[in-house]
Amino acid sequence: MSMSKGDPDPRGEELSTLARSLDTGRVRITARCFLVREPFEHYEIILRAPGETAIVDVPIHARDRLPDLIEQALQGFVASLRTRTPGADS
Repeated sequence: MSMSKGDPDPRGEELSTLARSLDTGRVRITARCFLVREPFEHYEIILRAPGETAIVDVPIHARDRLPDLIEQALQGFVASLRTRTPGADS
């Protein structure tokens, strides 16, 4: 299923104002945040790069920290990609 911008997403309600992207020079990485209500209320940060996806679950009580948590998740995802892809940081 496509998760392109504007398409409904089965995960829940997208918090589009929190969407971020990062261009490393070799790849573009995106971070999108969703409010998920089932099976329990929480947030999911979806990180994507070509051929890679990561999902970070965030407790509902961390709402005020979402921008910082998204940035941390994005930076961690980039670091993870660099350690798994030789030459990705050049």
